[in-house]
Amino acid sequence: MHENGFFVHAKHSNMAMTGPVPRPRQGRTTQHRANIHREIIVKGRVKKTPGVKDWHAIAKTWYHSLGRSAQSAVFEPSDWSEARFTAQLMSDFLKMDPAEQTGAMLDRIQRGMDRALSNHMIRLRAHVHITRELEDAVAEDEGPARVDRIKELRERARQPRLNASD
Repeated sequence: MHENGFFVHAKHSNMAMTGPVPRPRQGRTTQHRANIHREIIVKGRVKKTPGVKDWHAIAKTWYHSLGRSAQSAVFEPSDWSEARFTAQLMSDFLKMDPAEQTGAMLDRIQRGMDRALSNHMIRLRAHVHITRELEDAVAEDEGPARVDRIKELRERARQPRLNASD
């Protein structure tokens, strides 16, 4: 913009800025606030609802593996109900004719599995870190024993074999 033959910068002009009026500081959604979590303390343990006997083997394995997984320690009854529903969908999907299976069904099953945190990448996105501690005796015994067994097998492989006909 030229005024009296000189270029005038927008910051020095009396003209309004372009674009919408900025929101007040309190109304902005990008402020960095500490995440506030509410903790509800409930007594007792949550029991896993039993699976269904006629489920497909893969659905049974997935559902029962949730009970052995670390994240199930924080599952509530509604979480187990959703996992059971997902296992039922998975079983029905795996039992149906492949021509009838749809991507939407598979997507729903995958979302249910993700919501149960049954995948390592999903747990990382949810900031759930699981550290599985091995028993010291088992971890120490298995390591060297396996190495010794490998050495033994290598030595046996180097020895010449005798033919049974000799």
